[in-house]
Amino acid sequence: MNILKLALIIVLIYASVSAYLFITQRSLIYFPPPPNNHGYPEEVFQFENAQVNVITLNQDKTHALLYFGGNAEAVEYNASVFSKQFPHHSIYLVQYRGYGSSTGTPTEANNYSDALAVFDRLNTRHTHISAMGRSLGSGVATFVASKRNVDKLILITPYDSLEAIAQSTFSFFPMSILLLDKYNSLKHAKNIQNHSLLLLAEHDKIIPTAHSTRLAGALPASLTKTVLIRNTEHNTISSGELYFKSIRQFLNIHPQ
Repeated sequence: MNILKLALIIVLIYASVSAYLFITQRSLIYFPPPPNNHGYPEEVFQFENAQVNVITLNQDKTHALLYFGGNAEAVEYNASVFSKQFPHHSIYLVQYRGYGSSTGTPTEANNYSDALAVFDRLNTRHTHISAMGRSLGSGVATFVASKRNVDKLILITPYDSLEAIAQSTFSFFPMSILLLDKYNSLKHAKNIQNHSLLLLAEHDKIIPTAHSTRLAGALPASLTKTVLIRNTEHNTISSGELYFKSIRQFLNIHPQ
C-alpha cells in the first residue's frame, strides 16, 4: 500500500468518525428518563411544539428554588429530600423536553427558552427565586442567571462549556464546528452579578475540576464560593453531609 492510498484511508476514516459524531451527538448528550408515576404535583408549560412538566413542591412560600438536573437525571427522585432539606422554599423540578412526562426534543436552545419561560411565570408568585443546576443543568441555570435577576445561583459539578469538555474527550476532532449544543457557561458568567455557590466533586472524571474552576474564576470573586466535596465522584457528590449543609447555609445568606 503506497503512502497516497494510506493517506486516503486515514482521511476517509477521519471523515466517517466526524460524520458519526455530528449525526449522533445529541444521543451522546441527552439520556431522557421515561415517564414515572411519581405522584407529585406537576405544572404544565405548553409551548408550540412541546409541553414541559415541572414538579412543584412546598407551594406558597415567598422564596423559591428552581432546579435543572443532569443529562440522564429523573428529577422526581430529588423531591422527597429537597422538601426536607429546603422546607422554607417552594421547589420546582424541571423536566426537560423529552424527559419524564414532558414532550418534544431536548436541545440547548429549547432548554434555555423553556427555562426562561418557567422563571418568568414563577417570578409573578415569589419575591426571590434561586436557580440550581447539576451537571448539564448547571449550564441552564447559569444561562438563566445571566438573563434574569435570580436571588442565588447554585452550580453542582459545573463546567466552563460543553464544547471544552467535548474537545478534551475528542481531541482530534474540531468540536467547535461539529458540536451543535455548546452550553458556554463561561460566556454567560460575565453577565452574572449574584451570589454563587459551586460544588465540586474531588474525583470527578466526567467534568474534571479544571473545567469547574475555570468557570468559578469567571464569576465575581467577592460573590462566589467554591466547595470541594472530598472523596466523591460526579454521581456521588450529593451523598456526603457537606453537600446539603453547604447549600442550606448558602440559601440563608442574603445580601444586606
